[in-house]
Amino acid sequence: MFRITKDAAGVELPGSKGPILLTHGLYSGVEDWLLQDSDPTIPSTPIQLANLGFDVWMAASRGREVYSRTHTTLDPNDPIQGELYWDYSFETVGLNDYPAMIDKIIETR
Repeated sequence: MFRITKDAAGVELPGSKGPILLTHGLYSGVEDWLLQDSDPTIPSTPIQLANLGFDVWMAASRGREVYSRTHTTLDPNDPIQGELYWDYSFETVGLNDYPAMIDKIIETR
């Protein structure tokens, strides 16, 4: 999970309007929220929300990206551990991952 805490100049953002958790789609990644190729003069959606005063968090879904491969006990590339690492469903993500992310946001605020 990533959080926007500072503006482009490195100034701390207040995030006084409350938190927003952005999650990427099935075949995309967290970096897709920040990519802006249509008009470089317009900030990406998360940047716009942060500049408006929201506390912006971006979820990196399990197994999809390099960022989510830092499991504390399982190696996704190991033949045996990898089976356990990849043994999850959308239900597991909904019941475990998102509540944990929301708890972390609440705990941090």
